[in-house]
Amino acid sequence: MKHSILLVDHDVPARSAVAQMVEVLGYHAIGVAHAELALGVLNAVMVDVLLVGWLPDDDLAALVAIARRTQPGLKVVAAFERSLPIPGAPPIDAFIHTPFSLQELKNVLRTLRL
Repeated sequence: MKHSILLVDHDVPARSAVAQMVEVLGYHAIGVAHAELALGVLNAVMVDVLLVGWLPDDDLAALVAIARRTQPGLKVVAAFERSLPIPGAPPIDAFIHTPFSLQELKNVLRTLRL
């Protein structure tokens, strides 16, 4: 059974490109544009990884907190051009700078032991 990765990014071309990369690596990709849609998916489908692109800090923290309550054991990967802000940053399992290559994504997902 394929592991599922929920991609959350408001940028359609970026989300589509990452979804293609995820599929090439042998995972199932589910892509949504914002946190509210992600919560709907998390309530309906079990996923293994939440890969989050840029969201407003409050949305990111809330999404991660609710996602972890909804699906304990969910791994969270943040993908940004800049590092996460330290104050109030939600706990994440991995970070990847954007833009990233297929190999970089593969390495990050490997660290999650999928």
